[in-house]
Amino acid sequence: MGATAVLSEFASKTRIADISAEAVAATKRHILDCAGVGLAATVEPAGRIVLDITREQGGAPRA
Repeated sequence: MGATAVLSEFASKTRIADISAEAVAATKRHILDCAGVGLAATVEPAGRIVLDITREQGGAPRA
């Protein structure tokens, strides 16, 4: 079994109750931090470049 399959199986079988409260809280903070950094980057020059390229390439509106 490859690494992706092992990770997928682990993730699909893990229940939130199996994860410590500290790990869940840290994960929530990291997700919020990532979203905040991504949002803040949209007004920075480098972030604007990435945003413009993404818009040019198009894609599914719901992607």
